[in-house]
Amino acid sequence: MLATVFAALLAGCGGGSEGNAEAPPQSERPTLAGRVTDGRTATDVRSLQITVKGKVGTARTAEGRAAPVDGSDYLASLDQLSGPYLLSDSAVASTYGLYSVATGPGVANLTPLTTLLVAQLLGQEPGAYFAALGNRGGFTAADAAAVAAAQQRVRRYLQREFGFELPADLGDFVTTPFERVDGDRMYDTLRSLVARIGQDGDFSAVVSALAQESGRCRVEQISVRSGAHDDAFCPFTKSNAADPDDAELRVLGFANRHGDTLTLRLRDAVLVDLRFASAEGETAACSGSACSGVTVGAAADGGVRTLSFDATVLAGPGGTLTLAGSLRSAAAGVELPGLPCTANFYYLVDAAAGSAEGFCATPDDFGLGAAGQSQPSGATRRVYTFGDGSGGPSLEVVVQGDAVVRALVYTTDPDTGAAVARYQCRDGGCGGVTLGAETVDESLGLPILLRPMRFDGAQLHAVLPDGSLSAESWITVQAELTGYHYDDPSALPLSPLPCAPGAPSVVAAPSDQVATVTICEPADTQGFQLRSTSRDEDGQLVLGIAGLLSDGAGSYVSANSLVVALTPSGSVAYAFFDAFGGPRYECRGSGCAGIAVTGPDAAGERQVRLDATVLQETGTGGLAADRSATLDGSFVAPPEP
Repeated sequence: MLATVFAALLAGCGGGSEGNAEAPPQSERPTLAGRVTDGRTATDVRSLQITVKGKVGTARTAEGRAAPVDGSDYLASLDQLSGPYLLSDSAVASTYGLYSVATGPGVANLTPLTTLLVAQLLGQEPGAYFAALGNRGGFTAADAAAVAAAQQRVRRYLQREFGFELPADLGDFVTTPFERVDGDRMYDTLRSLVARIGQDGDFSAVVSALAQESGRCRVEQISVRSGAHDDAFCPFTKSNAADPDDAELRVLGFANRHGDTLTLRLRDAVLVDLRFASAEGETAACSGSACSGVTVGAAADGGVRTLSFDATVLAGPGGTLTLAGSLRSAAAGVELPGLPCTANFYYLVDAAAGSAEGFCATPDDFGLGAAGQSQPSGATRRVYTFGDGSGGPSLEVVVQGDAVVRALVYTTDPDTGAAVARYQCRDGGCGGVTLGAETVDESLGLPILLRPMRFDGAQLHAVLPDGSLSAESWITVQAELTGYHYDDPSALPLSPLPCAPGAPSVVAAPSDQVATVTICEPADTQGFQLRSTSRDEDGQLVLGIAGLLSDGAGSYVSANSLVVALTPSGSVAYAFFDAFGGPRYECRGSGCAGIAVTGPDAAGERQVRLDATVLQETGTGGLAADRSATLDGSFVAPPEP
């Protein structure tokens, strides 16, 4: 239901359609107009659908013009829409999405260059971001200075990645007028660019790679300035190893996706030397006291250090380089692999084994920049689960208010589908995890609660077969994640139906909430089978009852169930209580104190009584958790079939 609602909201374009205009607009009416080309195929102007979204106001859509006016292929009204503006083209002739940006009314071309510009500005995939804006706007990621800086970054990226030099006199990507004819400076450049970097899916991959690099630089970077260039060095991989020639030295290595490397050698916290090497073979270095402006932070868990550079000058055959910014090293003995994602990722670092695994959390379906949908866990907690969607280990985070109660890394048994607990922190031992402030995103017309969380070397210990945590074996987790939660404000609340007069009932009191939960059979079960007697796979007798909830408008759901199982000798094998929207509480064997079950009466029914029976919360992977529920009362199980 939720996905359907979201899809409907994302599908609409909103605004008005303004095509085939023969007369120019009134002078006071703000508009955008421009050329559209994918640099490969002829543009079918009549098929253009240019959608414009702004900072405030409803999205506007303009069709292509039947006949170009003033050298433009479309004309979009900005009436009641304030900038900056983000544009998208859905032309059938284009085999990949075209995007553009405008800081105000005037000219806005849509081309491969403007699409790369948008990817650089956003630091994420343009298509997902554009869709997530919905019809209500909310685009704020552009002003004149940001657009100009992004154009320079795109120029440098194309030069380094593909050896493609944009002409110095090409002009602004967005506003330069051009004609789709051979000999036009901009048009020839666009055609050459697409021919060089690939067509169709290849170009889409370039847009994606540029967006990822831009996003990576927002997380961590240093600037590398030379006489000719000012580059952003954003680590893709990291290493922290002992020097092979001197075990007392640590070698901290960083490499970006272009192949540039930065290497520091430390003796304890003292910098011995520093070296930068570009992918093109240029080198520069400094050593000892000549490495001014370098600050080496204290070693945190796993030997991770923060390294700061303040106008640090390196000298080389080709001249000097100046470094500015900060980086964080990998853990000792570990190389962090590069990831294609720049947000919603998690690293599992095993320093003892000298290994690390990295995973990109599967993003939400609605382009909100989140990755883990949460579920309630009783009245006080939420559970966020992050996975890569490809069978890798999942990361579960249990939150109460602004505190992390526990975090768990688990895998899934391929045969049974059951969760297998691998590493966990709990009982106040989840240091190194920071929860950001919860914010509300209403860009889709629905209140979505977003919760950022950061793992900064959080230590999770190996789960032993008995469920305890190892003192000798652990991993550390590095992660940048955003979970999300949605409560439909139009949904009717579910409430328990009153018990049938005289019906036996069981009252459960969870340890973390004041309200109790009553499990009983209502007067009208609405066709639900609420009491049961059966046998489990071990042949044990299983007696159960469930409550019934209603929204008061004709919808019902079975919930708040209680099960008691007996061994062939008649002793209690286990019992569990599943709270609706909450965790499972259970006991086993001798731990099920206070439970008594009568033999079958003449009708074959059995009475199950609980007297101050305490059941313990069970988490993912069957691990015992910190909450409990105390149950009192009774129910009658039906005859065994």
